[in-house]
Amino acid sequence: MVVNRNSLESNETLVSHRSEPSAADAQHYITLDQFREYVENNAAVVIDARGPAQFESGHVRGALNLPAGQVEADMAPVLTNVALGQLIIIYCSSSSCGSSDMVYEYLTDHGYTDVRVFRPGWQTLASAKNLQ
Repeated sequence: MVVNRNSLESNETLVSHRSEPSAADAQHYITLDQFREYVENNAAVVIDARGPAQFESGHVRGALNLPAGQVEADMAPVLTNVALGQLIIIYCSSSSCGSSDMVYEYLTDHGYTDVRVFRPGWQTLASAKNLQ
């Protein structure tokens, strides 16, 4: 990933060359039941890694929009109230979408320690009850 690790104020675009997370990252995936529990209990910050138009057309209740291709300087306001140790769950469009992995990598590179990815993405969440 191309990022300026010293500051969120960089004007570099979030880019990742990694298409699939490593085996070590597999522990950070969650199931739909876990996702539902965290959302219903307000126990996690939910980040939608899709673009603004997709986000506006529907998203998980309370989710923050942090598109994977967003310029880092634009990310700072979105992450202002998110503590480094707070549970964060990221999703994107589908299991074939790499945006959530890009945002995962960005967040962990910047010190966020409890980050998880809901791999099936919005395609599954759109039909899940009580999440929108």
